[in-house]
Amino acid sequence: MEEQTAGMSEEDAERERVLSRVRIIMPIATIPHELEVAIRAAIDAGVQSEQLHDAERRVQLLRARASAHDQLLVAIATRAQGPCEKQFPVLRNLRSRAARLHKRMKSCAWKFRSKKHVSS
Repeated sequence: MEEQTAGMSEEDAERERVLSRVRIIMPIATIPHELEVAIRAAIDAGVQSEQLHDAERRVQLLRARASAHDQLLVAIATRAQGPCEKQFPVLRNLRSRAARLHKRMKSCAWKFRSKKHVSS
């Protein structure tokens, strides 16, 4: 390694290189695995765990975010038709009233159209 500064051993240079990689990946990582791989490489290079504390917290945040995303997708996929109606009878009444009104409007529109055709 030609970029080594004076007095820095090859192991120290490797530790600095992998630690800088962790610092670069940390803010842009979108899934936990990306950052976990960089952390493992840093640990294998001998970086102290105290130096990786922020990166490990970021992994926990990304895991929590991924878990919440998965739970949301499951909730959307398994959503029953009108679950709020069971909890709120007012909504059920409003929905049935809206359906009746919609039916009436359709029949009135049909009558209006048919009268228009008859008179012409």
